[in-house]
Amino acid sequence: MTLIVRTTGKFMLSPSDGLSPIFKAYRNTLTPKTEFVTNRINLGQLIVVATDVPEKANQADLDKFDSVDDYLKSLVVKAPTIQAVKEKAKA
Repeated sequence: MTLIVRTTGKFMLSPSDGLSPIFKAYRNTLTPKTEFVTNRINLGQLIVVATDVPEKANQADLDKFDSVDDYLKSLVVKAPTIQAVKEKAKA
């Protein structure tokens, strides 16, 4: 499971597990749900901003957005409308 988390204070976390990224202060960070992350959530050092993040999500794209909600909306694949399908079939 992939999460988006953020530190709860003006500190950074540097895990040594080789699976989790470095967590910078107050930065939304994309991370797998590792033991390190779970422990830091339980200690109140990280808060979960989003769960079940799509696999195609990446940190570079997340950093371009002002809000996590806007970023997650951008990842949703929109199905074509019936009108668009009909127009494409006519072409």
